[in-house]
Amino acid sequence: MLNPDCMKLSEFEKLTGFEKVKALSDYGVFLSEPRIGADRVYLYAINYFYIEIFHQLSDINNRGVSVYRVFDDVKYLDAYLERVDITPLINA
Repeated sequence: MLNPDCMKLSEFEKLTGFEKVKALSDYGVFLSEPRIGADRVYLYAINYFYIEIFHQLSDINNRGVSVYRVFDDVKYLDAYLERVDITPLINA
């Protein structure tokens, strides 16, 4: 049984593909969905690490979904934070 309260990044990486999907479905917190052309990247968090899922929609012959990157270094969140429009907060 998966325990997200103490799961570490290294433990997530050792899971099978099915177990990763199950962990994301059960315990993942959805954070963002930026587009890269026609493709999408879904960002999730579990405990103190992050999972990027790449959904390839641009290739009509291969519309697969795969784990793109798993990380715990918050510097990789900068690309997501740059997309947040805080103008409404400043003008409030």
